[in-house]
Amino acid sequence: DRAGKASTTFNCSDVIAFSGISSDDQCEFTSDTVLSVSLGAGASVAPGDLISVAANSLKSADGTSLFVSSSTSLLAPTSPVSPSVDVSGSTSLDLCDDISFSATVDEASKAGRAVTYSWSYTVDSGAALISADKTYMDGAFGSASNAVLSLLNSAHTVPGARTYSFTCTVKNWLNQTHSDAVTFSLPTYNAPSASVMGDAVKDMDLQTNASVSATAVGVLPVPFCGQSGASLAYSWEQITNVSLLSTAVQTD
Repeated sequence: DRAGKASTTFNCSDVIAFSGISSDDQCEFTSDTVLSVSLGAGASVAPGDLISVAANSLKSADGTSLFVSSSTSLLAPTSPVSPSVDVSGSTSLDLCDDISFSATVDEASKAGRAVTYSWSYTVDSGAALISADKTYMDGAFGSASNAVLSLLNSAHTVPGARTYSFTCTVKNWLNQTHSDAVTFSLPTYNAPSASVMGDAVKDMDLQTNASVSATAVGVLPVPFCGQSGASLAYSWEQITNVSLLSTAVQTD
């Protein structure tokens, strides 16, 4: 009996019930057997949800039947809309540059609702990360859930001398996914340089105490990820079995 709604539009909750129904959902009977449903922006219904005839709403057209009680599962579209994502950002990076990439999703491919974002990374073969670096990277990517991935690299938290691939996967409410990736390389960190200054030759005899002094000067690459106050540690090693240029023994 069209619940007495004739051919006008009305709030869907008057005749159907499902989780996620919204107050701005609009329904209309296009015939005695077809109900057209237009979901509002606040609806959260998804494929697999149960949709039912609202209690005490529908009877037979002549009004002689009991109220209808029926339900069914909502099916996904035959040809669901798939999202389309594009990842962009600078791939010309120095070792200490902050890293930022953005994922842009075509609005039509969202199928009318927000999409979810997840990020992952891979490292070129033969350049596995040490445990501490892997822990940092896994944590950063595990918590990345929006359209922008940013890694503050000014403290050299992303190891260099490697090629990375960062991938963003988006999923719309129809459970359709799409991924896009960007690949970039970070250069090798240049090790500190050192020089030792002192006498190249020292004259000594066996009866006189003598000392040899040398000064080492270390230089950090400039800049070292903005750490202007970074310090160097020095260690010295005594070389044994060194051949003397000449020997002389004084006797009385």
